[in-house]
Order: sequence, then C-alpha cells, then structure tokens
Amino acid sequence: MKKLLIFLVMLTATTSAYAQKAPPSPRDGAPTAERKAPTLEERVNRRTVVLAARLELTAEQITALTEINTKYAKQRDTLRTSAVNRDEIRYQEVIVNTKQNEEVATILTDSQKITFQKMIANRPANPRMKAKTGPE
Repeated sequence: MKKLLIFLVMLTATTSAYAQKAPPSPRDGAPTAERKAPTLEERVNRRTVVLAARLELTAEQITALTEINTKYAKQRDTLRTSAVNRDEIRYQEVIVNTKQNEEVATILTDSQKITFQKMIANRPANPRMKAKTGPE
C-alpha cells in the first residue's frame, strides 16, 4: 500500500512537471526553420507586383518601378546593417520612403498618381504596430 501511494505521488509530480513545460513558440523568439527573411529580390518583386496591380502599370512603368524599388531596397538594407541606433534608422527609413514615393510618382500618369496618393494616405505609419495598437 505504501509503495502504491509513493508511486502515485511520483506519477502525479512528474506528470504535472511535464504539463508545465510548453514547446518553444515563434512568439517567444524561438527560431523556426520554415520562416526566413525575404531576400532583396523577393521584397522588390512583391512591392512591384502589388503596385503594378493596383495602379495598372504598363510594361515600361513596371521596368522603371523595379529599378526604383531595387535602388531604395538596397539603401534600406544598408541602413539596417549600419551600427546606428534604432531611432536613427527609423528616421532615415522615413526619408528613404519619402524619396522613393516621390520618384515613383514621376513615372505615373495623373490618374495613377491620384490612386498612389490614396494608397500612401491609407497606409499605416508603422504596419507592424497596427496589429498591436488595435482599432482606433
């Protein structure tokens, strides 16, 4: 009887100890093999495809847009790898985004510029923070 009681206590203790240990999740900073940062080409392609579809760009405009997106994506990569603090990087990225938007506007027609300006106006200031702040 005593052995059975000791066995049940040990079984309960080990079971509850394992129940407390959860597997690491990506939110906890655990590395995941299936999620990789997109390459420069993938980021450029994604932005170009989205803008081309929404603005109904011609083939010439798509070529020019790809060049513009590549140029500014390289600048952003250089900023992110610099040894500057985060606030300075964010400030510089805002400047880069503004310059990029101005350059993109130069290749658009008047109706496309209006649509592009609406897209910019509807864009959240920081897309990563949109989910954290909730509805306004």
